[in-house]
Amino acid sequence: MARKPRVEYEGAFYHVMARGDRDQDIYGDDEDRRLFVELMGQVCGRTGWRIHSWVLMGNHFHWLLETPEANLVTGMKWFMGAYTQKFNRRHQFYGHLFQGRYKAIPIQEGDYLLRVSDYIHLNPVRAGAIQPGSLRLEDYSWSSYGVWIKRGKIPHWSPMNSVLNWCGLRKTQVKEYRQRLKRLVKESLKGEMDWGDLKKGWMLGDEGFAQEMVEQVGKWMGKGGKRESYVGKEVCRHDEVQAREWLKVGLERLGIEPEDLSKMAKTDVRKRALAAWLKSKSIVSNGWLAEALNMGYSGNAGKDLKHKNVADILKTLKSKD
Repeated sequence: MARKPRVEYEGAFYHVMARGDRDQDIYGDDEDRRLFVELMGQVCGRTGWRIHSWVLMGNHFHWLLETPEANLVTGMKWFMGAYTQKFNRRHQFYGHLFQGRYKAIPIQEGDYLLRVSDYIHLNPVRAGAIQPGSLRLEDYSWSSYGVWIKRGKIPHWSPMNSVLNWCGLRKTQVKEYRQRLKRLVKESLKGEMDWGDLKKGWMLGDEGFAQEMVEQVGKWMGKGGKRESYVGKEVCRHDEVQAREWLKVGLERLGIEPEDLSKMAKTDVRKRALAAWLKSKSIVSNGWLAEALNMGYSGNAGKDLKHKNVADILKTLKSKD
């Protein structure tokens, strides 16, 4: 079966979803879920992403993702690889955790974004976790809606204001948004909501948007409408070009001249702190960091990052961000 095209462009919105291999759970416990959410924050920091709505279910997850830069593929590769490695290490497993390719459906701006957000937040209802007399939707801990309504610490990478705006509400009208979701829960429990358009196709939008996406991935092939599978341009300012700019900033903050890197020890704590800081701001490999910082082999770029001196220097670098 031909793969659906992977579309990348600046300012894109996607409905992202991935399932566990053989439909198995991708979280063993709440510690895994906390790790997953932590990595969501990290990948947003590395790529500039915003995850406007999200939910973690037993064997899959959903995101409404915005990519200000054209870096969907590189970001997802890092995220899914990082979580799989940490999950397998924690549970002493090995091999694949996720089932094949993740789905990333481009979404047209406007009402389509709110529809996807509603679909994501109502996932626990469709899964049977929310029933009359059981949990309320806001009591489901592992979703952006639960975080927002409980009014805990809302992460900067998952803003509530955008979803409120899509509803025509102001940032102070959280109560009105909650009432809206309560109404949707009732409609969903009665089977009155049709989500068919979100479960099929390779994009979500009108015919004009579909044509725009066709232009992004290439021309239709043949009369049958068969399309080639393109990755699209992999232009990303959080890549090596941006990392070099951040490196200049980091060296200046630490009072290090670029030419001094070759004179310093390959595992100097300042180099290790710089490596950790650059990895928090970009998707670059340990090999790239080792070369840029003159650290020898790639393993030195990830060595002893919890060392007290490294942590102190890292605080200095981050204090001016």
